[in-house]
Amino acid sequence: MEATDYQKLVLRTSDLKPSLAKGVRVIAYVSLWTVLSAYLSFSENTWIWLSGQVLYGLVVLQWFVLLHDFGHNHFFKSGRLNWLFGYVSSLFCLVPYAPWKWIHSQHHTWTGWHDLDPTQESTLPNQAKPLKNKIANICWLLGIPVLTLAFSFKNFWNLPRLFRLFPDTTKHIHFVFSIFLLIAVFAAQVYFVPGFLAAWVVGYCFFLFLSDPLLISQHVHIPQKISHGATVNPFSVKEQDQYTRTLIFPTWVSKYILLGFDKHTLHHIIPRLPCYHLNSVDYTFSGSIPWHKWLVIAKQTPAETLLFSNNNNTGLNI
Repeated sequence: MEATDYQKLVLRTSDLKPSLAKGVRVIAYVSLWTVLSAYLSFSENTWIWLSGQVLYGLVVLQWFVLLHDFGHNHFFKSGRLNWLFGYVSSLFCLVPYAPWKWIHSQHHTWTGWHDLDPTQESTLPNQAKPLKNKIANICWLLGIPVLTLAFSFKNFWNLPRLFRLFPDTTKHIHFVFSIFLLIAVFAAQVYFVPGFLAAWVVGYCFFLFLSDPLLISQHVHIPQKISHGATVNPFSVKEQDQYTRTLIFPTWVSKYILLGFDKHTLHHIIPRLPCYHLNSVDYTFSGSIPWHKWLVIAKQTPAETLLFSNNNNTGLNI
């Protein structure tokens, strides 16, 4: 992104700051849909139960969006509120909060460096394995939602890797607590709430089904740099547009379902913006593509090509 365009965008968004009132409204909005989805999901009527599961999958996606913002510490002005609701949101999407927060921070620091970004290093070309490729290809083609799940376990549940990436023992305590909290609360719900699994499993799988193409679209199959062990500098935020992709959704989907999460390039360029401000910024980046166009091309492309290749050596314009 040109420096002059970046400065203009910064000036246009300078007044968009964290707002307690807007934050509370968004949480209340998601919470109300969560309560309704839970109520429907415990129905004995099959169609009502199914509608509840579809709705629950959508609200889990929204809790993930909120987790994302809490991790950036910009949803509220108060750091304590961001931590508190970060843990709350993690209970719905089952992504440990502290690992997410610090891994995602490193992702923003090293976006564009394929081998230094901890969320991208596993998709380096030399990480491709025949068996892993076959499984990924079949699951991607059939829409079996395992890619997001595998990504989550590798990055946010893998304590040995987390301890290696972050030697600070204070962070280790947060990592262990975040994971223990999810296991304890989930186990308690299974044990004490009759019918919990039947009211949860399909909806959560629907969340994973939605997450796979949405999350995969954001950075894969985009040419990135590889440091090969050399000492390099991170790319500045105004340079990160060339390493990100934005899917274009209808305005109502972006605002009421995705809560602005689709404004991915804008988020990388100005990461201080809370999700409830993103839809108020009218700016189209060069890496934007209609969601349906990307999905059609991506689904015709083997997962191994999407994950372990880029535009330079496949010619795919996605």
